[in-house]
Amino acid sequence: MVPEWRMTRIVYFVGVSTAGSRIFSLFPRWMELVGIDARIEGIDLPLGTSNAAYHELVQRIAGDPQVLGAVITAHKLGVYASCHDLFEEVDPFVTLCREVSGISKRDTTLIAHAPDSLAANATLQAMLGPGYWVRHEADALCLGAGGAATAIALCLLADLGSIASEPRPAAASPRRVVFVDVDPGRLAALRRVVEAVHARERVEYFCHTSAEENDALLPGLPPGSMVINATGLGKDRPGSPLGEAAVFPEDAVVWDLNYRGALPFLAQARAQGQQRHLQVHDGRLYFLHGWTQTLSVVLQTDLARLEWPA
Repeated sequence: MVPEWRMTRIVYFVGVSTAGSRIFSLFPRWMELVGIDARIEGIDLPLGTSNAAYHELVQRIAGDPQVLGAVITAHKLGVYASCHDLFEEVDPFVTLCREVSGISKRDTTLIAHAPDSLAANATLQAMLGPGYWVRHEADALCLGAGGAATAIALCLLADLGSIASEPRPAAASPRRVVFVDVDPGRLAALRRVVEAVHARERVEYFCHTSAEENDALLPGLPPGSMVINATGLGKDRPGSPLGEAAVFPEDAVVWDLNYRGALPFLAQARAQGQQRHLQVHDGRLYFLHGWTQTLSVVLQTDLARLEWPA
């Protein structure tokens, strides 16, 4: 038997279709840079996985000394709903957002983490720079109201430092933030988080079932506004949340959280980029910050210095 101290450790990557992720090429390079003998192992679970399957996964993480922990993408809400009673410690964002995006272990203690808001904050800081919303009296329109949208909502509307109990630079303060989703349940869950941080005055919610309804919101956005695709459309599912006739606001910042797939929303923005003076961003930077923030807590080491290789 290989002694425990000589084992190559494992970090689980829990998603729906993990095989195409860039993390499988990045992770070995990152571990070499930080001197950790670990490999990543994808675990694909369908959306709507049973409570029993989530329980089995979390108990496997807890009981296997070779497994350091897990990074969870598409199943954050399901793991929290099914397994929150299995964690001995949770960070404040887990309790607030009712999701788990990272699992770490300290001896026999199982710990749940949700650093997505910190990753979104770092991404917004890098994209917008300091004082963006002071220079632009503009809005933010977020298409999608799931976990990523919740993380972005906290960055745009809350003092992250007061939630995390440590200093954090404020990322933004738009004039108005608008969230759109096809699922009223997701909108209700997002509204609960927003109201928990006392930010309801500047927030609007729309339950839309067509791209054309989303298109109709764009003319009401001032120049310099931000338009975000947080729906998963263009990667996990085909299509764009906007129709072919959509026109972005002048000088807008357009952010597609996806970095792989067909990316039609990104193509729409790039096609209008020069004429409308758009800043267009894909999801690579958010991917980088999301993974390094979560791996930092899973591996209990600071990975903030890691970069996306050329």
